[in-house]
Parts: sequence; C-alpha cells; structure tokens
Amino acid sequence: MQTVVRFALVAAVLSVLCLSVPSAQKVKPENPDKIGKSEDGEGIVLRGVVEDVPLSEIIQLYSEYKGRTVIYDPRKLSGDVSFTAPRDGFSPDMEDALRATLAEFRLTIVSTGDFDTIVPLAEACTVADVVTVDELASLPPLRPVRVVINLINADANAVRGALQNLTTRQGGMVNPVSGRGSAQSIIICDYAFNVLEIVKIVEQLDAPSGNESHVVKLKNRKAEELLTVVSIAAGKLVSVGIDAGTDSIVLSGPGDEVDRVSKVIAALDVQQPK
Repeated sequence: MQTVVRFALVAAVLSVLCLSVPSAQKVKPENPDKIGKSEDGEGIVLRGVVEDVPLSEIIQLYSEYKGRTVIYDPRKLSGDVSFTAPRDGFSPDMEDALRATLAEFRLTIVSTGDFDTIVPLAEACTVADVVTVDELASLPPLRPVRVVINLINADANAVRGALQNLTTRQGGMVNPVSGRGSAQSIIICDYAFNVLEIVKIVEQLDAPSGNESHVVKLKNRKAEELLTVVSIAAGKLVSVGIDAGTDSIVLSGPGDEVDRVSKVIAALDVQQPK
C-alpha cells in the first residue's frame, strides 16, 4: 500500500512540475533591421528601424560605395541619426542618403577636386556648382548649386524681395545683378530641388505684363535719322518702326519700356545747329 501511495505522490508531483514549466517559446528571428549595400553597388539599403547610427559610419559607407575620399573635422561633426524604413527595404542613392543625413545638422558635402568636403550649409554657396536651369532636374535634390537667370521684364531687386523667404534658411541666397541699360539678372544658390521650384516662380514673375503701342511724332528731326539710335536704345524688349509720312516713330512693348524709349526720343528730338 505504501508503495502505491508513494508512486501516486511522485506521479502527482511530476504532473505539477510539468504543468508549471512554460511551453516552448518560438525563437525570435534575427533582427531584420539593417543597413546594407544595394545590388548595383551604388546605393544603400535600409530596412526597418535603424537607431543611433553615428554620422561617421554613414560617411564611411558613402566613401566606400562612391569611391570618394571625404575630408571633415570630427570636432564639428558629431551625432547619431535613426532611420525608419519599410521592412522590405528602401534603397536611396548613397549620396542622397548622406546629404539627407547631413541636412539634419545644417551640413552638406561639396566636391573640391579629388576630395569631398563636409561644410556648414551656410558656406556651401561659395563652392556650389554653377549649373544651367536645364540641368537642375537631373541633379541630386539636396546638392547645393548656383544658377544665373537673366530677367527680361521684372526688376532684379523686386524679384529678390519676393524670393528671399523662399530659400533654405542658413544656406539659400538670391543676389540681384544690374547690367548696362535695362539688363538685369539674379543669382540663386540653394539645394537643387529648391532652386528648381524657385526658377518656376521667377518665370512667372518675369512674364510680360502686356505690350503697349505708342506713336511719337517728331518735331525737329526726321524719323529715318533717329531709327538706328532709337532701335539700339530700345533693345530687345521694344520694337521700333517709323511712319516717314508723318515723321513719327512707332514703339511697341512693355509699358515701362515704351515710356523709357519715348523719353530717349524726346531727348534726341531737338533742333540741330545750322
């Protein structure tokens, strides 16, 4: 009898112990979050949440993937960044990834000969590439660039006033340039994507406001005598014609330019010494 009781007791204890042991847990898969190299070798693959990546590591990846030597002052370049990307991966160009990272710290990267240098964004305008408007769309969006736009109708200072709050703070710039006669231009420096948008606004600001026609009847000179000099003064904005029968000069163009040329004609329409 005692043997049976002991056996039953042992069985009960074993049963309790078995029930108290937690069921086998599934082993968690290896953390899928990572930074890797894209298949083409030109970009970077980001998956999931990648936290506290040192800036120096992103720079090293850029140097390896792009084959460029980067110069920077580590005392002025410290900090970590985190990425949150789709689990199945996001593959930006390595240059875009580095520029986006640096932008968080008001920094950018510029090419100086055989080296790439990391500088404050505020200094980028002094070394940014000079490009044409047609090249903007094909450039990395966060690359600092400079473009020169020649204005036809708008005043350069007025355009600058309209654009100064649209440029990137601590990095964007719009400078007006006045040339001979009515020739005016503006220089824009900013990220390529922002310059592209600003150029669209400049084109709208510089659109013709409507042409006017004006007939100036001469009192002291012959229209044929003044045709050449008035045409030169009118430039490309105002068309100049003559009515020989009435000794008149016919002007057509933007109102302010027509007024300017009319004043030139008035100054020329004086009696000639005999």
